Amino acid sequence: MSWLLGAAFALLYLLTASRTVQGGDAGEFATVVAAGGVAHPPGYPLFVLLGRLVHALLPFGSAAFHAAVPAALAGGATVGLVHRVSIRLGAGGIAAALAASTLGASTQFWRYATVAEVFTLAAFCTALLLWVAVEVRHGWRGRWAVVACGAVFAMGLASHHHVAFLLPLGGWAVWKASEDARRNLLLLFLATVAMGLLPYLSLLGAETGWAWGGEMGFGELKDHFLRKDYGTFSLGVADQSLAERVVAVDAARRDAWIAAACNTLDRLVRHCRRAFAG
Repeated sequence: MSWLLGAAFALLYLLTASRTVQGGDAGEFATVVAAGGVAHPPGYPLFVLLGRLVHALLPFGSAAFHAAVPAALAGGATVGLVHRVSIRLGAGGIAAALAASTLGASTQFWRYATVAEVFTLAAFCTALLLWVAVEVRHGWRGRWAVVACGAVFAMGLASHHHVAFLLPLGGWAVWKASEDARRNLLLLFLATVAMGLLPYLSLLGAETGWAWGGEMGFGELKDHFLRKDYGTFSLGVADQSLAERVVAVDAARRDAWIAAACNTLDRLVRHCRRAFAG
């Protein structure tokens, strides 16, 4: 039932996925998927690589649609996992289906599952870790449980830094799952997590398409991964102070409002002239 529900929502998202560029980061991701290059920090290499795979294999559809396909599939998989986790936590079949469907049909989740954005892939990582933790709670132990935890964090490293907020739950799951041979299994966990850094190698030397900050060497890659020039603790270029960036953002917002007000006033004046002329 879980996989069937997830497949149904994945199909729904694919059918309603945007065929044109939308707002936010969708235009950037569509460009990087179609033409190559590097997206804004931290680069989101897993999402971009999945989008490029779809772009290479799918003979129809626009670049915007190709870049939205990974988001749609990740959204459907998330709905299926939420249903499965609900069942394992003791919910009845109808309640579990209602909970998962409520998430899948919610306005915000549906929106991000149909455009070129990374958030449903991040949601999938979260739901996957919840499922692993629940299975560990029910007695799953040993190598494969630890590898599953490591795989979630590896995906998180390569897709979205929200994985840092999953450390308490993931740490508990790894600690419980590795109780039979803790030292060896903890090393296995760290090795699996390190695999999440491999997709970042695809960002090295990017010269075509849209490349954030120009050609990417190892030093630039480190800064890109740590979001030195964008997001988290920065709003833009690294050689500006935080105060300067805040002032610049505020000025840009003010200028946008002024431009919008002038445009509206101009349209109103034109309308009045046509009305009086008639």
